[in-house]
Amino acid sequence: MRRLLPVGFLETCLLCLRTEGWAVAFTRGYRLLMRPFSGDGQRHRPTPEIPRVLGLQPGERVEVRALEEIESTLDENGKLGGLAFTSEMRAYCGRRFRVFERLELLYNEYTHQHRTVKNTVLLQNVYCHGVGFGCHRRCFHFWREAWLKRAAEGAREESTGKEGS
Repeated sequence: MRRLLPVGFLETCLLCLRTEGWAVAFTRGYRLLMRPFSGDGQRHRPTPEIPRVLGLQPGERVEVRALEEIESTLDENGKLGGLAFTSEMRAYCGRRFRVFERLELLYNEYTHQHRTVKNTVLLQNVYCHGVGFGCHRRCFHFWREAWLKRAAEGAREESTGKEGS
C-alpha cells in the first residue's frame, strides 16, 4: 500500500531544520510519518488522559512529566495550545522544581501585542540557554501545566546544576 506524505510535512521539516537543527527535524518528521491515520485518511491522535489544568501557584513543588507523556500532548508541530515544547526543555523531564510564577500575560516583541496565556507557569532556576539558535538572553522556559505534575510530599526539588541556570 502506498502512503502519501502528510499535508505540510515538508514545510514542517524545513521550518524545524532552520530553527532547531537536523536532529529535531528528523525526529519530528519521523513521528509525522509514523503517526497512524484513521480510516478516512485524517490523522488520528488519541486524546491524552493528562489533566491540562492544575491551578499551580508560586512555591508549589512540581515534577516535569516524562518525555513520552509530554509528547502525547503535543500536536504535529510540537506544540500544546500554540506553545512549543523545545528540544532544550527535554533535559528537565523527570526532574522536580518549584513554581516561580504563573504566566498570565506576555508581550510579543515581533507584533508588539500583549497576549493572555492560560495554564502556564515559570519554574525557579529553569532558563533557556539558546542552544541551537544562538540566543543569549536566558529567558524562562514557559511550562504548560499539562507537562507538569505535583511532586509527592517530601520530594525535594533539584537544582539545574549551574548557578542561576
